Amino acid sequence: MEIKLDMIGLTVKSIDASLAFYKLLGVEVPETYEGPYCETTLRGGIRLSWNDVEMMKSIGGWVEPAGQRIGLAFLFDSPAAVDSKYAELIAA
Repeated sequence: MEIKLDMIGLTVKSIDASLAFYKLLGVEVPETYEGPYCETTLRGGIRLSWNDVEMMKSIGGWVEPAGQRIGLAFLFDSPAAVDSKYAELIAA
């Protein structure tokens, strides 16, 4: 049986704020969504979902983790490009 990574799920306090953040990073995010969940399909076919904390708490057994929840890496052309995007994110 082959196992394939299908989705990366982010549990967030504000879907709107998180979508705005990832849009600044160049992720193609949904323009609209309904309810406490939304998702998009990334280039390469992996789905990325945003899940509201309260929705996750309503799913039996989910416990909010402490500390870092996930690490993602974004590829930039140069250190200057990283510095520029960092300044843009901080300003936003």
